[in-house]
Amino acid sequence: MWRYSEYLAVSEDFIPVFSEDVDKNYKEGWKSFIPHTYMQNLLEKFIIALERAHGGDKRSLWLTGSYGTGKTFACFVLKHLLEDNLDDVEDYFIKHQNISLFWPRFRALRENKKYLVVYRSGSGHITSSRRLIIELQQEIKEQLRLKGYTHTFGESILEQMVNKLTDPNNIFNWEGAFNKYKNRFNTFRTAASAEEIIKQLRAGELETGEHVAEVLEEEGVSLLDSPSDVKVWLKEIIEGNDLNGIVFIWDEFTEYFLHNTAVTSLQELAQATVDMPFYLFLVTHRALCQFSRIDDETRRKLLDRFHNCQLEMHPVTAYKLIANVIGAKEGLHDKWEIRRDSLWSKVDVAALHINVLGEKVPKEELKRLVPLHPYTAYLLSTISSLYSSSQRTLFQFMKKDEPGSFPWFIELNPKNNWYWLTPDYLWQYFFEDVKIESIDTISDILSHFHSTKDSIQDEDELRVFKVMLLLTALWRQTGGESLLLKPRLSVIKRMFVGTDLYNRVNDVADRLCAREIMLAVPSGSDYEYLVPTSTIDYNKLQQYQQRVKDVLSFDKMVKADNLTAEFAPDLINM
Repeated sequence: MWRYSEYLAVSEDFIPVFSEDVDKNYKEGWKSFIPHTYMQNLLEKFIIALERAHGGDKRSLWLTGSYGTGKTFACFVLKHLLEDNLDDVEDYFIKHQNISLFWPRFRALRENKKYLVVYRSGSGHITSSRRLIIELQQEIKEQLRLKGYTHTFGESILEQMVNKLTDPNNIFNWEGAFNKYKNRFNTFRTAASAEEIIKQLRAGELETGEHVAEVLEEEGVSLLDSPSDVKVWLKEIIEGNDLNGIVFIWDEFTEYFLHNTAVTSLQELAQATVDMPFYLFLVTHRALCQFSRIDDETRRKLLDRFHNCQLEMHPVTAYKLIANVIGAKEGLHDKWEIRRDSLWSKVDVAALHINVLGEKVPKEELKRLVPLHPYTAYLLSTISSLYSSSQRTLFQFMKKDEPGSFPWFIELNPKNNWYWLTPDYLWQYFFEDVKIESIDTISDILSHFHSTKDSIQDEDELRVFKVMLLLTALWRQTGGESLLLKPRLSVIKRMFVGTDLYNRVNDVADRLCAREIMLAVPSGSDYEYLVPTSTIDYNKLQQYQQRVKDVLSFDKMVKADNLTAEFAPDLINM
């Protein structure tokens, strides 16, 4: 029996997880990024910000998107567009028709002057405004050094500390201060002497710098470390090095907002863009509205200081990405096309359903994705956006040889007359034995699967059961935005168009319901399937929770007319 892997392969150039190390090792890797609609919008806002034509344009940028949407990859594309040889940059713009119209504007930005682009990833360790500023300064200094700029101008905070601790004319006794606070330094790193602390500062040890700054502050020694001081420092660097601007990309910035860290300094740094071409470019996998510890007024101020951009993985985007990843092996293109045409004739009708109920897409686009079932391709982008984790993304699905993934499937199939990577494999890859970061609304579905799977009697039941659960999870999480996600019998059957199981789905579903593994609820001439343990309408639950918060405040509860407790007045006055 033949296997797909004899004909097909995933492109060796395809990079499932883009990172700073990947960018260093694969100099041309950034050019493989496909500038879809969201990237086009990001690029346009990026150009608007850099052009600084109007007051409202002079803002920093904030990029959001769930895991697996390519945020880091997009950041490095922008970095290369600002740094690489103009001929290479022009080739990228011209190659992709949807962004080629931006090339004249971008060329005008790049001619004559240069941008300094700084990339930083991770923010979980930043628990103070001072640490934020110290890190920003050190990263800019390091990038200036790497790019060969010799003029750094004003002292950074760490340089100020070194000068204050080593100045022979300074009356401040650093030796005495070190002995006084020695235990504090030894809590995070062993420091045998005051001189060793100075060495650490010179080496750019940021945590040491933060602690020294605290000691100096307690001892009454001032530093120029306010956001206003840093703005002056930034302006001197831009003007002194004849830069067109500084773009500071801070990737994986989500955790910064999870700490109880004041955001005032962040606001002021973002506001600096109004006065000079310094741009903070924050990247988070959660939108600002999802950080509950930030009050509405602070959220509004932050939003006003940024061009807000998003990266999402819509079906059409996913189709193009996948099609560019899959390819016939050398010398086998014609043979593969014959096999593909034969296979496609079995599922051609599925494309019609998707175009009627989902996003419009040419059949040829879906045909290029064989052996991905058309419905698998449609669902893949939705799953990736809603439930991707740091371990499971659409990109990894297409590259890593793990159970349920594309490489795994083509290595083992077709077999037993099964030719299609149907949606049940998506459940296997994204949900089975994988930690999903945000599963509150589907925890009962996952629990039901793990507690029930051993009672499944055959492969047909397992396939249908997985698709029932998959659709239930997507329908719930999307709030019922697409009929193609509703866990109904007619939809489930479509998931298996082109397979022998298609004509048996009714009977298989009846068997699952007869054993109460799933519940069937009549819906016109159709049936909708429910998880037996799921009796909660999560949308209504969230509405009720908000209503309780709005109406049943503690003060109102103790003032209620039917409250007879004699201590109620005392509670109110506490």
